This record gives sequence, C-alpha cells and structure tokens, in this order.
Amino acid sequence: MSMLHYVGGLRMAESAEAKEYMSRSWRMLTHDKGWYKPLLVLPLAKLVPIAGPLGVWGYQAEWARLSAWGKETYPKQSGVKVGACIKSGWRAFLAMLGYAVVYFILLAAVRPSADGLAALLWNFVAILWSTIAWVAAIRATIYQHARAGYQLDRIWDMLKRDFGSIAEIALMLFLGSLLIEGFCILCALIIVVPSLAELGGLFAYPGSAAAIAVLAAHFLVRFAPWMVLVLYLAAVFGTALQTVAVNALGLWSRQFDVPHWGSSKDPLPDSAKKDAETSGEPAQPAAEPQATPAPEDKGTPEAAPAPAEEPDKAAEEPERKGPTGGLPAIGESSAPADEPATLIMRRPEDEDPDEH
Repeated sequence: MSMLHYVGGLRMAESAEAKEYMSRSWRMLTHDKGWYKPLLVLPLAKLVPIAGPLGVWGYQAEWARLSAWGKETYPKQSGVKVGACIKSGWRAFLAMLGYAVVYFILLAAVRPSADGLAALLWNFVAILWSTIAWVAAIRATIYQHARAGYQLDRIWDMLKRDFGSIAEIALMLFLGSLLIEGFCILCALIIVVPSLAELGGLFAYPGSAAAIAVLAAHFLVRFAPWMVLVLYLAAVFGTALQTVAVNALGLWSRQFDVPHWGSSKDPLPDSAKKDAETSGEPAQPAAEPQATPAPEDKGTPEAAPAPAEEPDKAAEEPERKGPTGGLPAIGESSAPADEPATLIMRRPEDEDPDEH
C-alpha cells in the first residue's frame, strides 16, 4: 500500500510540475547565456510602424509553435529571419483580429466602470480574452493559416479540457501588468517629487508665461531622459512577460498531442478516440463479392474456371501517408478533388534546422 501511495504521489507531483507553464517557460527563456539580449531589442523593434509589432508577435508565435510540437527550444539571439517573423506575426494578427472586434463590441455594450474594483475586474477579463485569442493565434501558426484560428469548435475542445491553466496564465499576466504599472508610478514619484520643492516658487505665478516656459524647460532637461528610461524598462518587462506567457500557451497546447493533429477540421486526437469508443456502432465490414455458380450443363464438358477478377487498381495502392504516418505530407491535402482543401500543419522536421 505504501508503494502505491508513493507512486500516486509521484505522479501527482509530476502532473503539478507539468502544469507550471509560466515557470517552465521562464526557465526556457533564461536557459541560454545572453538570454536578455532579445528582450532589450524587441521593445525597440515595436517602434517601427506596422512591421515592428508584427515581427515581435511572429517571433513569439514561432517559439510557442515549436514548444507546442514538443521541441525544447530557446529564443533565438542571432540570425533571426525578420521577414518570416513578420509573415507569422501578420498571420497571428489576422487570427486575433476577430476576437478583438468581439471584445470591443462587448466593451461598447457593457461600458464598465473606470474606477475601483470594477475596473480591475474588467482589466482581468480583457487579459483573459486576449489569452484565449493567443490560443487561436498559436493554432493558426501551427497550421500556417489564420483560418485555423477561427475553428471555434476545436478551440472550445481545448479550453474546456484545461481552462484552469488558461485562467492561471491570464492571472499571472494581470498581476505582472500591475507590478509594471506600480514600477512606473514609483519611478515617477522618485524622479518628480524631489524637484517639486525647487519649483515651488514658480507655482505662485500660475498664469505667467515665463513660469510655464521655465517649467517646460526644466522638465525636458531633467525629467524627460529619466522618464524615457523608465518607459523603456517598462516596455522590456512587458515584452518579457508577454513572451513568457505566449510560450506558456505553447506548452499548454502540448498536452493535446499536436504531432498527431490531422487537418484543421479534424477533432483532437483524444476526442476522436473517445467518439469511436462511445459510438457503440462497430464498423460494418465490406461485403465480399460472391461468385455466381455456372449453370449446370451435362452435355458439355466442364468449362474452365474463369480467371480471377483483377482487383481494383486503387485498392492495391497503399494510402499515401505523411511524415508521421497517418497525416498527409506538408503541402498535400487529404480532401477529395471536389471538396475544398483543408489546412495542413507545418512540421518542425520539414523546416530549416536554423529556423525557430
């Protein structure tokens, strides 16, 4: 009995460790020497209009895609293919766009309070919704098409199996954003408050143009560089938090056996297995053709048996398999010619080994 308790406790510990997605993602982020270098560059890349944010999203989405496939990879520090990242980021943007539209419609309909506990609660709801949108973006990245992010039935299958972990990731994002905001407020107080005594005399002349000019010049010379530094550090912390969270969602997706996913419309592997087990209708075997007996003719010699009918040529050819067995190869479709092609996943083994 003690051995059973030991094994059961060990399995529970392993399960708990497996669900610590944020901490596992952080360990992956900090694995390599110089791990902080991409985090210092990504906020600056976001300053580039349109292409910058798309490239950062693609960088994060591609890392999460490899984690979903079960690859233990780490953020690339050099040789990053910027064009591929922008393309992947554009795909992620399209996959999340519909979810953003729904959120803003709800925001306009509900009109939540901007003060107090209601504002904090709504901020958490917004972060939770964006986390779900990122699940759709990762699915779109796996299938290399934004349309896969709108397979709501498949996304719902994933969420209902382990929504608790999604809520935990969203909670970590929420708490992290509060810490970053607190950091900015604290730095602003440290920078501004000591100078208020020096500038106190100028407030005696609130309408004076000279006083306003002195305040503006003092702010630009003394405050602006420090505020830029604070905002940059906040952007670094925020980018690091988002990068860790997106990869955590990739680790979360790993539990759904991504290497055995079929086309984008197919059910998840476990769902397909359960449907087959609970259907209660065994598959009907194909009816075997029965040979028609030749009419008996006593006056003629027995006819030679007819040659066996040549089997259907299509039945002789084995079913084409993909690189992992049951799935179509990359770029191929398992749909018949008269049906629209379904989306096929991009597999890590088919990529450039230097790309991730």
